[in-house]
Amino acid sequence: MTIDNRSEIVLLYDARDTNPNGDPLGADNPPRVDTQTNQAIVTDVRLKRYIRDELFEQGENIFVKAPTQIYDSFDSGAPSRDDLVKDVFTELDVEDMSPEEAFNQFLNEVRDVRYFGATFSVDDDDLKDKLPSSITGPVQFGHGRSLNPVSLNTESSQLLTVVASGEGKGQGTFAADNRLHYALLSFSGVVNHRAADYANLTEDDVERLDEVIWSSLLNQTTTRSKMGQQPRFYARIEYEENTQLFAGNSHDSFNMESEKSLDAVRSPNEYTVDMTQMVSKLEAVSEDVSHIVLKVDPQMTFTVSGTTYSGDELEEALPVEVRFK
Repeated sequence: MTIDNRSEIVLLYDARDTNPNGDPLGADNPPRVDTQTNQAIVTDVRLKRYIRDELFEQGENIFVKAPTQIYDSFDSGAPSRDDLVKDVFTELDVEDMSPEEAFNQFLNEVRDVRYFGATFSVDDDDLKDKLPSSITGPVQFGHGRSLNPVSLNTESSQLLTVVASGEGKGQGTFAADNRLHYALLSFSGVVNHRAADYANLTEDDVERLDEVIWSSLLNQTTTRSKMGQQPRFYARIEYEENTQLFAGNSHDSFNMESEKSLDAVRSPNEYTVDMTQMVSKLEAVSEDVSHIVLKVDPQMTFTVSGTTYSGDELEEALPVEVRFK
């Protein structure tokens, strides 16, 4: 049974002495930063990759696989769309199924497509008959943006690498190691119930998303360039059936406040997050909200209309039913 209700997702996570989303087109893969505001930027594609990888590592099949998830090594190159589709269909017996039946079986096999959609532009004639050209995912995120202006960690920006060139010999070369001192990143997302029916998105899928977003930021940020990221706040605002309202974009619903200059902040104990605007927006639509699914890091401190709340106390400030995750 697909979902009936629309949801809005708000996510905060921080990045300390790390590169949360490098720009491959820039020299030395620098962090993405808005040059006008000095806010860090993280694309929705980066967040979705964390989620997909976490699903895969928890034993689920996914469609949009990384090269190492479909091949034994990177030497085989990136998988094509045909490769990805065939990799899913090898697990299914769809030869005698109608295109609709085969597509439903395909969706049932890969949760990431039920979330984010996919493009199926394949060359194989047999596969073309079983799949549409694309599907729009009901779960979508905007780009993440830091609540604070960021600064580059220049103290450790140079890295010396040594490559062996023979017995007892080595050759060193310098490279840039681009990292941010600290960023508190804010993402907004939506679970569109109107797109859910075609994607077979179920209530179980949405509840699973509540868990996997948080765990993906804990478990999929362990590489050298990504180490230092932690989820701090997650809320999914589920509206009543057929309600189209939004409580508001998270970028303009939270404010970071500190006695320090915001670009000098380095940890959650040096600031509070003012979410007065977020609570005000919730109050305005509270009759149309079914509930909020909430998970908060206890280290975080919030203020609402001048009153301070720890992460454990935040439920007291919210004007709607809270369900903890």
